[in-house]
Amino acid sequence: MKFDCKGLFSLFVDNLPEDVGLSWFRKFFNQYGVVRETYIPIKRSKVTNRRFGFVRYDCASSVEVAIAKANGFWIEDRKLFVKLAAFEAQSHKPVVRRVVQDSTNISANGYSARDVDHCK
Repeated sequence: MKFDCKGLFSLFVDNLPEDVGLSWFRKFFNQYGVVRETYIPIKRSKVTNRRFGFVRYDCASSVEVAIAKANGFWIEDRKLFVKLAAFEAQSHKPVVRRVVQDSTNISANGYSARDVDHCK
């Protein structure tokens, strides 16, 4: 696995037990390198209804070690799934132009003065 050495690297950790807190989570992943940030959202996975979290390192080798050692690690009755986080850019929906014709004020190009841009 090759990483660019600039910036921070985020890991996605899935299938967290109910009683795992942020301090335990940070301490667990600190054994693989210096953790810069940890985050466990309140919401759950929409698909599996499991708890998940994120760990951020600034060192690529720490990420490699954390994935190798923590992926498949059992905590209580849960097997952790650890991988490099993949963030999708928010998709921007195209702007759709809707023409509202007003017979009293139609210009030569067929558009009304009340043309409206709508984001859908």
